[in-house]
Amino acid sequence: MAECRYPFVEKQVDELKKSVDDITKTQLKHGERLASVEQSAKSAHKSLSELKKQTETIINIAGDIRVIMEKVKELVEKITEHDDMLDVCHNKILEIEKKPGEIALKNWQIFVGACIAGVAGYLIKHLF
Repeated sequence: MAECRYPFVEKQVDELKKSVDDITKTQLKHGERLASVEQSAKSAHKSLSELKKQTETIINIAGDIRVIMEKVKELVEKITEHDDMLDVCHNKILEIEKKPGEIALKNWQIFVGACIAGVAGYLIKHLF
């Protein structure tokens, strides 16, 4: 560089060059930070979108569970009704099973009574 007649001006020009370099470096750093923030924002938006999809899926699952619970409740009611019907049928079966036993007991009583009467009649006829 040629020597300047005004060293004071040259010094100020050098200082201005340094200031411009510092400003440029600062702008680059800010640009990098801005790019980083933009990337972070994109990532956050993507995460929010995924969370929204997952939330919708969870809401759908909750609805399905409600439907399943209603069906299970209906099944429990039907099973309860069938249990009541089975109790009635069981009682009827027990009554039907008792009848042959009662008839056999009556027949047995008639038979024993007839035998006793026959023995008593025989004894009375032959002893007196």
